[in-house]
Amino acid sequence: MQDLPGRFSPHQTELAMTYNRTLMATAAGISLALVATSGAAANAAAPATTAPHHASLTHTAVAVKDGRVAAGMIRVNRANLTRLSVHSVRGYTRIGLVRFSVPARPAGYRLDHATLTFDVVRTTAAALVLRTAANRWGHRAVRYRASAVGPVVDRSPLRRGQRTLRFDVTTAVPHPGAASFVISELRGSTTLRMKTRNRHATPRLQLSYRSTAAVAAAPATAAAPAPRSLAAPAATAASTASTTTTVRIGMSAPTGEWSSRLAETGGVDARRIFGNLGSPSGAISTATSEVAAGRLPILSFKVANNDWAGVAAGRYDVQLRALTTRLAALKGKAFVTLHHEPTGDGTPADYAAMMAHALPILGAPANVSAGPIVNGFWWSNGGQGRTDAQIAQWLPSRVLKVSEVVAADTYQGGTTAKPGENAGVKIANLSKWATRVGVAHLGIGEYNGLNASSITAAGNAVLADPRFSFAAAFDSNVNNRAGVSWQLTGARLTAFKATIAAARAARVG
Repeated sequence: MQDLPGRFSPHQTELAMTYNRTLMATAAGISLALVATSGAAANAAAPATTAPHHASLTHTAVAVKDGRVAAGMIRVNRANLTRLSVHSVRGYTRIGLVRFSVPARPAGYRLDHATLTFDVVRTTAAALVLRTAANRWGHRAVRYRASAVGPVVDRSPLRRGQRTLRFDVTTAVPHPGAASFVISELRGSTTLRMKTRNRHATPRLQLSYRSTAAVAAAPATAAAPAPRSLAAPAATAASTASTTTTVRIGMSAPTGEWSSRLAETGGVDARRIFGNLGSPSGAISTATSEVAAGRLPILSFKVANNDWAGVAAGRYDVQLRALTTRLAALKGKAFVTLHHEPTGDGTPADYAAMMAHALPILGAPANVSAGPIVNGFWWSNGGQGRTDAQIAQWLPSRVLKVSEVVAADTYQGGTTAKPGENAGVKIANLSKWATRVGVAHLGIGEYNGLNASSITAAGNAVLADPRFSFAAAFDSNVNNRAGVSWQLTGARLTAFKATIAAARAARVG
């Protein structure tokens, strides 16, 4: 794993978090990394949470360990200080680490949501990033180069006067064990002090559980809660995933067709938008109107002549930073990528170098998430499928570490008369790959199927994994080929509308 100096922006500022250190002498925990779980035997987990059986339960864990380390003083331990401090000034990077002991999941329940909360005493404005931490640090032994970190878990902006800082850590909590996190600041010139000397104002991890038996235990006359999966045709098995999601189901259609396609679907929650890096005004204008309409823009930009090497060398930094400024001005969240579906347009090495350089620039604003959108057939079970090693040529660890979302464009193969592998298979394989390599957030830039069951299968695969942030169906005939029509009509349109409805019913946040 790469040393920390390569992980954090040189433009960070200070974050100081203080809390009651007497807790640290009374509990122990195990660090969590999404791809590293060693060390569990060395530290005991908290006892299991027990409670009478209810539809939902909550448990709040308080911090049991902390650390504060700096790049400029890599051998210095700051355990005697009363504040966790995070900042970077002129390249002097300081990070804070915090650990929570997580109890065993209550019998008959599953984790529904996990939130990490800090109480803020004073702030101007900032943008903060939370990552997981590997099991290589202790309260009095932590060193800068020994505190390796994992993927981004969540980002959170801070406004002037804001008193509470929250992160969604649902995908990064083990049962049982412990969860360790590293917090850093991306931008802002501020000092934040977290309340101390008060047990209820320590950093805290709230775990919300939902009963797996609630539906079965309900009276026979009661209507069952709306499932997260879609109402699939008889030939397609419904998803058995959890009942909450943050995914926004959207659509991709040419500008001239957008209004009519939107009227047919009855409304969507995201829109795929395409543009050129050298002339982004049209895409930004569309994104602005989409944000105003309450939809998430999913923006894809291409570089002139596919000059990936030029991007990696910094020759497009002026254009990238100009685009970032305009994205930051949007009055809502957005996702952005460069050169979607890269297969066949250049070499894996040039693509990886481009993304490693460009994504930290594009993703700097607090309201913007940046990452790749690659070819979905990489996760096919058929001949086009790629091995993990082949995918790693395009998406090596240095790219994954700066990707807030990893997305793919995923279609069903074959023709309407002879349909091939459906998109749901590829999406499910994408989820499995994400687990293997430690990706915290996923997306689907485009998807489509040749029949209703394929549309449903794709929707179920997205809704089965809470890591998905967005999924947009391609709804137009502009890219039709012999035996294939991509515009959603009839049963396929009905299946897509069911996806939208299921996601809206289950969405939290």
